[in-house]
Amino acid sequence: MLVEELEVGGVESLEENPELTLELYKLAVRVSEHLKSTLSVVSENYEAVRGKLGVRRFNGHPSNVLSVLAVDSTWSIPHLELVMGSVAVIVSGYVIAAPQGLGSYGLSFVALRFSAGDDDRFTLSLELSARVKEYVTALRQLKGDVDMVMLDGPLYHSMIPEFYTPSRSTSVLEDSRRSSGSKLASLVSRALIELLAKADSTGVPVVGVVKRVSSKLLLPRLEGLEAVVDVVRRYNDKLLASLILEPGEYIVIDSYLEELRKYLELHASKGRYKVILGRMDSCMRAPGDSLEGMLCRYMERTSVVFYRHKGGSVAPQATRLDVYPGDQVDRVIAYCMESTTENNVPAPIDYVDRYVRVDSQTIKRLHRLLKTHGIGREVEVAFNIANPQKKYLYE
Repeated sequence: MLVEELEVGGVESLEENPELTLELYKLAVRVSEHLKSTLSVVSENYEAVRGKLGVRRFNGHPSNVLSVLAVDSTWSIPHLELVMGSVAVIVSGYVIAAPQGLGSYGLSFVALRFSAGDDDRFTLSLELSARVKEYVTALRQLKGDVDMVMLDGPLYHSMIPEFYTPSRSTSVLEDSRRSSGSKLASLVSRALIELLAKADSTGVPVVGVVKRVSSKLLLPRLEGLEAVVDVVRRYNDKLLASLILEPGEYIVIDSYLEELRKYLELHASKGRYKVILGRMDSCMRAPGDSLEGMLCRYMERTSVVFYRHKGGSVAPQATRLDVYPGDQVDRVIAYCMESTTENNVPAPIDYVDRYVRVDSQTIKRLHRLLKTHGIGREVEVAFNIANPQKKYLYE
């Protein structure tokens, strides 16, 4: 039937592959049945899990937060894959949100990054380069009229060994343009240290809002509930928190550093975790006024919160917050419980996400501009799509 359809109507008339659709259906059924049996252990141990995680209910106290600086950075996915290599756009910007509406806002960085073709390393470079720009943006915009800083993403890239040796660079931005891969992590931690130092001097909390959670920080608290431990090992903290928290409830981990260390020690036999533990030990032993020592002190004073806001949402789920300093958790929770949107993030994060968004139309526009301004045969060749079979992505 597939061959007949190609012969009669051409490729354009083929909307979907029926054989593939059938196989996807079978896979969906298998995954659904597997999850149903696997996740049932959470409901069976519902009260025990809640007790071990110390679930709390928001009591309605006011946050007294009026002005929030929200910062985000993003990059183009998929990359623009040309004959010359991959090209990606990185955008970083900010908004200042207040009860009466948006205040000032702006784009702080719009940059291109190139790769010869190592996609995994390139993706990591994009993420870390974007984080440097995000922290620098927050540092520049943090002024006395701001009550809270919110960043879209985690505060710490703690699963990259280089993160624990902050760069001694005098120009983080310049060095980030010349670095790639995991080496950028040392520049990320340096930029973060500068931001948190300014937050300390101004008394303004800094909050990382984590939507895509891959962490398993809740594992050490689930001792004795092996079936539930297996669920978190297979999946992540966000799934467990989403299953056991009701609207208006939250969980607090007092020290990010302490809980991360406990989690790593559970997996110390694995090479990568052992390396990170070694870096963390060096960081903790470092003098408090050194960059390494400052980084670990900041991690130690950061609390991790999982919460479900009071209102309804299209896709009910828990959201993670990395809160520095940890003694500001009550204030941060009060603000987030009242200001979270139906997208399960605090409203300022929604605003800035829409402002710096890079969608498929953006990358198509970039390709058209490159082709328009490319002069000469050599440049035209370099700007051609590397895989013409996929040109529909960029035209």
